[in-house]
Amino acid sequence: MDLLQDAGVEVLTGEAYLGREINWVHTGEIADIAQYLSGGEALLTAATGLGQEAAQMRSYVRELADAGARLPGDRARPRLPRSARPR
Repeated sequence: MDLLQDAGVEVLTGEAYLGREINWVHTGEIADIAQYLSGGEALLTAATGLGQEAAQMRSYVRELADAGARLPGDRARPRLPRSARPR
């Protein structure tokens, strides 16, 4: 995690899970990408296909978590508004 913090990555939620191992890193721009994950992946996305509504973004993050993704990350720019973050 130190390397990610040094690169400017900001943890928005889920600090309790930071110790989990990441098995693979993927990129993807489709809203239903969770179905293609097997667990343990870090997913980097520019969030271009997620929709603009906070509920759509919350659903996307929830589906990634349910699929066992370790780190959904926005590689282009911050797009996930505070209202879309899981509660």
